[in-house]
Amino acid sequence: MPTDSECHDQRECRLYAENLAYIARFSAFDMISGSRTSPESKQGGFEVARSVVSRLGDIPAAQHGYFTRAQASAAGIPDFDLTRSVRRDLIERVGHGVYRVVGAGDDPLAELRVAWLRLDPARTPRQRAASPRVWVALQSAAKVHGFGVFAGEPHTFISHTRIQPGHGTSVRYRPNGLERGDWELKDGFAVTTVSRTVADLMNGHVDGGHIGRFINDAIHAGAVSTAQLCERLSIDADEIEALLMQSGDGPRTCCECLPC
Repeated sequence: MPTDSECHDQRECRLYAENLAYIARFSAFDMISGSRTSPESKQGGFEVARSVVSRLGDIPAAQHGYFTRAQASAAGIPDFDLTRSVRRDLIERVGHGVYRVVGAGDDPLAELRVAWLRLDPARTPRQRAASPRVWVALQSAAKVHGFGVFAGEPHTFISHTRIQPGHGTSVRYRPNGLERGDWELKDGFAVTTVSRTVADLMNGHVDGGHIGRFINDAIHAGAVSTAQLCERLSIDADEIEALLMQSGDGPRTCCECLPC
C-alpha cells in the first residue's frame, strides 16, 4: 500500500489496493512453473528466474507480469541476468526495454500497456498509482474502459512533461497534468474518467457516431449518467441524444435523455 505521503487520500490508497489485488492473480513461482523450459535447463533457469523475480518484488504482479529494464536495474538486476532469463524462456522481451514473466496469462491491452510503461519506465507501480505523470487518454482510454469501438493505434496519452513518443504512440503535452477528478485507476492504468474521455473525444473532433456509441455503452454499464455528462461537458441532453442518434443507439437510451 502507498504511504500517506504517496497518495492524496484514502480513496486513492483503496483504489491502488483493489487494483493490485485484481492484477495479482498469480504468484511469481506460479508464473515460473508454467514456463516453457526444458528439463535440462529448468534447474539453472529456475535459479536465475527466482533471483530476478524475487528482487523485483511486487512489480510484475502489479503490472500484469510486466517490468521494465529501468525497474530491474533499480532492483539491482544486471542486464546479463535479464538476457540469460530470456534465453532460457523464463521471461520474454515484449518491447524496447520492457519484459514480461512467461506464463503471466493473457492481456487484451498488451500493446497499450507496453507503450505506457515505455513512456515512464523507471517509476514503480505505487508511484504510477499515487501520482501519475502519464495518463491513458482519448481512444486508448475508451479501450481501457471497454466502451465503444475504436482502433488500437495510435496509443494516446497525456503527459505533464515533454516526451518523445515511439512508433504508433501519441503523447499530448499538458504542463499542469490532469486534475484528480479527471482520472482514475483501472486495470493497472492511470486513465481519464469516462466523462473526461468523452470531453477529450469531442475536442479531438472524433466522429460523432463513435462518441455516441461510447456514451451509450457507458450509460448502460452504469459508468456515467446523462446528468453527469451534461455537467462535465456544459451541454444539454439534446446534444447528447444527437450523438446517440449518430451511433444508431438513440432509441435504446431515450429514458436517460431527460433535461439536465
